[in-house]
Amino acid sequence: AGTTQCHDMASEFLGSFGVPYEVIGGNHDLEGIDEFDSDARNLRRFLTSHDKETPQFCRQVAEKTLLVGLCSTIFREAKFTSHEVIIDDEQIRWFEELVKSKPADEGWRIFVFSHAPPNGSGIRIIQENHVVNGCCWLNHSDEKNCRKFIEIVREHRSIKGWFSGHFHLGQDYQDSITFPTIDPSEGPYPNRGSCVFAQTS
Repeated sequence: AGTTQCHDMASEFLGSFGVPYEVIGGNHDLEGIDEFDSDARNLRRFLTSHDKETPQFCRQVAEKTLLVGLCSTIFREAKFTSHEVIIDDEQIRWFEELVKSKPADEGWRIFVFSHAPPNGSGIRIIQENHVVNGCCWLNHSDEKNCRKFIEIVREHRSIKGWFSGHFHLGQDYQDSITFPTIDPSEGPYPNRGSCVFAQTS
């Protein structure tokens, strides 16, 4: 994973449908350690193969409706585990400014894509694998930035959906999709803004 051949094959396949596409990278997409000696070079290859100018993307797909993607940019240089999905500070600033400029009370709807989910999403995880190894949520090992994503969701009600993979638990579990509110009999109110979170694979 993460090699020039891998990214070029993915680009060829996705491009074969004849319509524009967007991609976001996860932990395995920078795993070309035998070919690239740094995350920066590996990331450049990923961007070049998919004709992307930046790791993140924003695409308007309908009136006041955006698809937004956030991309992992660190693998070798991760503080603890290389499989932590890390969104860099530049993308976080970009994302926060974007959602601030698209308020819900003006009718905006934003759907976000990232490889791992944000902490606070409430979707199913594997305690003995992802939690123990510190690669469960976006920016897991950085307490401030780990918390940042759910704080943005809570503040900006234009974020209506957040889709992620990473755990490969999206097929069979009721809690692979979570909602902004739950029945009080099930527990305390989970402040997830106006956002539905879903695992996609």
